Amino acid sequence: MKRALLVLFFMAMPIAAQQREAISVCDVTASAEAYEGQVVTVRGTYAAGFEHAFLAGDRCNDRQVWINFDANTERATSPRVYRRWVRTFDSVHTPSCDNTDSFSDTRVDVTFIGTLELPKTDIIFGRKIRRAFGHLGAYDYQFNVTSIERVGRKREQTSDWFEDPPGTYTLRCSVTNSLPL
Repeated sequence: MKRALLVLFFMAMPIAAQQREAISVCDVTASAEAYEGQVVTVRGTYAAGFEHAFLAGDRCNDRQVWINFDANTERATSPRVYRRWVRTFDSVHTPSCDNTDSFSDTRVDVTFIGTLELPKTDIIFGRKIRRAFGHLGAYDYQFNVTSIERVGRKREQTSDWFEDPPGTYTLRCSVTNSLPL
């Protein structure tokens, strides 16, 4: 009898985790201290491209959250959701070095499970230094994703770099083919 109850308990755990209500990224960042370090299900628009990977909300685009994927995110995500994730983001970067490197700015509505991290302050040489997140420390929050729960449809792709067509960044290379070995 005890064994049957234990089996039932462990089978019900993933169902309970899936039923956790998703909170908008705007609500999470508005009360960031309350959510810091807590496991939370968050929904928003994930944007990935050249030097950025963040979560934002329609009502709070000024509070973008840097995204960090846990090493076990793939295993913790259902295979169906993970395949959709890969199909959505497999073309973010198309490498080449003939002046045509392109980075797609892909945006998609998502639901993640993970923990929110707030910046820390260090004292270096007697000065307070705030450690933020992401590229060049541009983000006030970091969300450590442990599982991808939902991948929605792609949103319109935008770009304002080098006046390229929307959705494409063109970077210029200065590599030659005659490098000494």
